[in-house]
Amino acid sequence: MARAVGPDEGTRSVYTIVGGTWRSAAGLTATVYTDEAATTLANILTYPGGSAISGSQITVDSTSRLPLIQYPDGVDVVYVSVAGGPVTRQPARGSTGNSGGTYVSVKSYGATGDGSTDDTAAIGAAVAAAVASGGGIVYYPPGTYIASVIELPSLVIHQGAGRGATTLKLKSGTNSSFIKTTNFDSLTTTDTTTTPWGFGLRDLTVDGNKSGQSSGTSHGVAIYGCGYVIDNVHIVNCRSKGLWTEWATTTPSAASQVGGSMESFVTNFVIRSCDAGAITHQGPHDTQFLNGILVRNCTATSGDIVVDMPVDGRANGSTFTGLHFWGGQHDYCFRVNSSGIAINDCQMEGFLVAGIRFGASLSQVFGGKLFPGGVTWQVAKAIVLDAGVNNIDIDTKVENLSGGVLDVSAGSIGNLRVRVLASYYGGVAVPTNALIGTVDNNSQIDISVITSAGVLDPTTSIWRRGVVQIKPTYMSIGPTANSAIQMFLKSQTDSQRGMLFAQCSATQTADLLTFQDSTFADLWRFDKWARSIAAGADVSVAAGAVAASASIGSRGGKDGAGHISVTAAASPAAGALATVTFAHTYSAAPKAVTLVANNAAAATLSLYVSTINTSGFTVSCATAPGASAVLDIGWRVTG
Repeated sequence: MARAVGPDEGTRSVYTIVGGTWRSAAGLTATVYTDEAATTLANILTYPGGSAISGSQITVDSTSRLPLIQYPDGVDVVYVSVAGGPVTRQPARGSTGNSGGTYVSVKSYGATGDGSTDDTAAIGAAVAAAVASGGGIVYYPPGTYIASVIELPSLVIHQGAGRGATTLKLKSGTNSSFIKTTNFDSLTTTDTTTTPWGFGLRDLTVDGNKSGQSSGTSHGVAIYGCGYVIDNVHIVNCRSKGLWTEWATTTPSAASQVGGSMESFVTNFVIRSCDAGAITHQGPHDTQFLNGILVRNCTATSGDIVVDMPVDGRANGSTFTGLHFWGGQHDYCFRVNSSGIAINDCQMEGFLVAGIRFGASLSQVFGGKLFPGGVTWQVAKAIVLDAGVNNIDIDTKVENLSGGVLDVSAGSIGNLRVRVLASYYGGVAVPTNALIGTVDNNSQIDISVITSAGVLDPTTSIWRRGVVQIKPTYMSIGPTANSAIQMFLKSQTDSQRGMLFAQCSATQTADLLTFQDSTFADLWRFDKWARSIAAGADVSVAAGAVAASASIGSRGGKDGAGHISVTAAASPAAGALATVTFAHTYSAAPKAVTLVANNAAAATLSLYVSTINTSGFTVSCATAPGASAVLDIGWRVTG
């Protein structure tokens, strides 16, 4: 018959009332009842051991907490009165037997937890008891338990008394991985879906005792399985990886093989001082890693990766949120060779080469920060992409990484969306190139580089919008060698098309805007002073009756706009100064031609257009110019 074990951790502390004040109940006697009215004594047993407790009375420990007991058969709540005082409700924390799973203490099977005795056999016996009962919790009271191997079978949770309170330590000379799923050594690399599932580790420390291991692979926790939970666990001092996870690339044929869920959860964890890196994650896919600290993993010369996803198809879709890397002994915080990985709000520092290296596509980086943490800021980069990687979305913060923000020099990289604020302070130099290499025209790159002086660096900052399409007529935007923005305009059927080039520099001497026809011949241009200049052949200019000569001015003359230079006659009078003939005849006479006097000699002449037709127009003056005066006159055709 199953028995509940309790009280629950949240209610085990009890108190007594002395003179109207709540006081510690340490050493007092508590009586356990089955009803809130405290009329029926409970049939309680010791835990562990299962011996009857006379009078249902237990002694409050020195910390004013009730000891664990086994409840009456079929009861999961009892009521406790300390020294005849008020009755408090005490729910159970677990159970023993087949009903609802097993709750067993390793000390019930002979484990000492004294930090020196080999507890391997006792722990194995406790695990076997849990497996025989259909699964449950194997509990480790406070202490340090030495073992050569601890098994993680299906539906068994290894539960400690708290991280640091309970420590599982690998026995010296074991020279193999410590906590392993059932049949790990034979299942690894098989790609099978028939594996352990529904297991876990909670509230304990795993010590890999690397100084006591001299050879071989020795991971702290080695998993081939799925549907597991690791929570509030500290993994430390492993010769190899802190956590090795692996599962199949395929989906099981029946959900019952994995308890209806493959995804797993690793939460509220610390992995520290593991020589070959903190985590190698090779499945199951869609696993969630949340709230972790990864400290001084890898050796100074190993060239390793803290979190490694080396194989595509296994870890795909996994999410890493709220991790903090530091230590200064690793090349990369993340190596991402699986697709669809999400890295969210992670603080990455202390890397020697780059914070993240993507070797697969379709991943994202949102939030967080990448910074040197005091090491190799001169050469370290934020993010590196391997050849052929595409569809990466990055939105993050970078600080003091002078090696560069994004390295795409491996080539054949595209379809990126990148938004990065890169700040440099404390005299650290900005990178020579924030973006190293080139990407395709579909990529949108926005990297704002802020110098130590607190100003935007226009040389290394990048604002590149990529391609935008709007239908039925659409526009694509992308830079060319000679323009900051190039827009390709066309109809949905491509029967009509044209181009617009735009310059963005105030010092640019070329035209700011250039429009082209379907043959890409210039139609119209605007110069840096925002003046429109018609493209195509120049107009022709002939001197009028009161001019000695007339020609196109230095700023040119097209059908739409331009200017002329006129030299007045030696004995001038009011009248026609020049006739402008269009290079292309208009289909109808323009409605107006606007004249502008561009120098002082022309400004006093009361200029006007005396004739205008489809072929051209005549510029005249109402006031006679000075003898041989040079006149600079601009015009613009409207209508």
